[in-house]
Amino acid sequence: PTVNAGADQTICLGQNATLTGVGANTYQWTANPGGGVVTGNPVSVSPPDTTTYQMIGYDIHGCRDTDYVDVNTLPLPVVVATPDTAICIGNSVTLNGSGALTYTWAPGGATGPTILVTPNVTTTYTLSGTDGNACTNTATATVIVNVLPPIDAGLDQINCFGSPATLNASGGVTYTWFDSGNNQIGNTQSLTVTPTDTSMYYVIGIDGNGCVNSDTTNIIVLFPFTITCPPDAPICIGDSIQLVVTGANPNYNITWSPITGLSNPSILNPMASPPQTTLYTIQVTDGSCFSDNCSVTITMNPNPVIDAGPDLT
Repeated sequence: PTVNAGADQTICLGQNATLTGVGANTYQWTANPGGGVVTGNPVSVSPPDTTTYQMIGYDIHGCRDTDYVDVNTLPLPVVVATPDTAICIGNSVTLNGSGALTYTWAPGGATGPTILVTPNVTTTYTLSGTDGNACTNTATATVIVNVLPPIDAGLDQINCFGSPATLNASGGVTYTWFDSGNNQIGNTQSLTVTPTDTSMYYVIGIDGNGCVNSDTTNIIVLFPFTITCPPDAPICIGDSIQLVVTGANPNYNITWSPITGLSNPSILNPMASPPQTTLYTIQVTDGSCFSDNCSVTITMNPNPVIDAGPDLT
């Protein structure tokens, strides 16, 4: 017989080449180098290096002929991607690839050697790089996404005017405190301040991964106050008068004593209708710092005895 092993082939490392002979009834293939005899037609081979295959074809009479075919194995490109890197959630990172001619990134399908990514969770990106021989190799780059630290500036506080207050942060490793005017006032976890008015403070905290978060807190300053009661006043039996007290917040704690004859002993300006001359005292407190009191006397005047004289005829 006259056999033909086909044209020489070129593959990329790791791919398969299909060898097909013609002109005989049965076929025997031998790799050189590497040995190894394979029978059949066609056969699939994947040599790690360029290899010549000898094909011996036999006809039905046992006569044979020989032909050769080369399989050229091309090396894969050495594709390199950015080393694994860590970011804080919300930040972006640039990934770079090299070693090939064209590039495709997954997930996302972006092309080119460089991409900008902003993953919300830790993600592994696979870079497929293809060289001028159409051989493809891959590399990976993992972006580790760290959550932001749970920075806590503490609960809002009520503070007495002139007294110091302590700010205390948690959730980070380092801290920087600012006032409402964005002025830096400290870089410790705890800080003592003496605000002269109700103030907001915020803290920026950084954790061990370099991630940054912030929180705010308020210090509510209470001031001394002076209340003023109305002047003493007379009323007639059965009448009423409103006791108008000034100088206090109506939301403060208010207590009148005694409560007899008052429409509401828990407000600044109750109506008073005492059964007899009464000294009313009001105590007002802000609940935390300051208090004051004053008094007012309501004099009960008897109604006059009116006499229209005897009946006339």
